[in-house]
Amino acid sequence: MKKLSIFWIVLLVLIVLLAVNLLFHLIYFNTVNKNIRPASESEKQKAIEILNQSLNLSDYQVKAGNVYAPNNKELVQVELIKGNSKKHYLIDLRESRIIRK
Repeated sequence: MKKLSIFWIVLLVLIVLLAVNLLFHLIYFNTVNKNIRPASESEKQKAIEILNQSLNLSDYQVKAGNVYAPNNKELVQVELIKGNSKKHYLIDLRESRIIRK
C-alpha cells in the first residue's frame, strides 16, 4: 500500500513539473517571436558597414538574417562564410557596435 501511494505521489510531481516546463517554453517562445522580424535592406547595409569597420569583408560571403528588437535595442544577425568556415555575429544598430562573435 505504501509503495503504491509513493509511486502516485512521485508520478503526480513529475506531471506537474512537465506541465510547468511546457507552459514556460510556450510563453517564452511567444514573447521571443513577437520581437523578431526580417531585416530591411537599410538595416542590412548598416550592419555590414559596422562589421566592415573591424573586419575586412572582401573575401567573405555576407548573409544578414533577422532583426531581434528587445526593449531599446535592434540586434541584427550576420553570418560570414568563407570556404567551409562560418562566423556568426550579432550587431547592435542603435549603438553601432558588435555584440557577440
